[in-house]
Amino acid sequence: MKLFIVQHAETTANAQGLSQGHLDYPLTPKGVEQARKIALRLKDEKIDVAYSSDSERALCTCKEVLCYHPKTELIITKLLREQCKGVFEGKHHEEISKAIEAAGVPYHLFNPEKGEALLEVWNKMISFFKSLQQKHDEQHVLLVSHGGPIACLLCHLHGKEIDERRDFVPRGNTALSIIQFNDSKQPEFIVVNCVKHLG
Repeated sequence: MKLFIVQHAETTANAQGLSQGHLDYPLTPKGVEQARKIALRLKDEKIDVAYSSDSERALCTCKEVLCYHPKTELIITKLLREQCKGVFEGKHHEEISKAIEAAGVPYHLFNPEKGEALLEVWNKMISFFKSLQQKHDEQHVLLVSHGGPIACLLCHLHGKEIDERRDFVPRGNTALSIIQFNDSKQPEFIVVNCVKHLG
């Protein structure tokens, strides 16, 4: 299996430093341009199947890529959603950071009111990846998701624990990771969170 993992393009909430979680915000004009650039970067790649988070920001990004792959099957799934931030959704990132500090727990264990802990996302992504390996062992697969789930998956694939996930958070919207799995299903990381297509 060959995996292409893409973070969604920039939204109005990204531009304002707001936590999005399960809330949806439209792409900014810059985000639309980012989506077009990642689409061009992946234009000549073989993509057998695409999975997208059902969040509009991810879906818009994925559909831009699939403009060059009109015959590729698109599967929309809640499993690729961002962590639900509960009462902190739509608020500045600083607010949840202060709440985590006050709670005195690691970020991945902090469970926001009406939300979910990042550990739940970690477990979902590991389970989702195992299902991908079973269904698409010989195929090229595109995943379009969000910073939290992507960081969890990349961290897991590098054999690291969840408390090291910060090293794998995408550093820019539409960051691309390409991973080839060999016959023994060990990952070869071709690029990780690469944004060279943004210039």
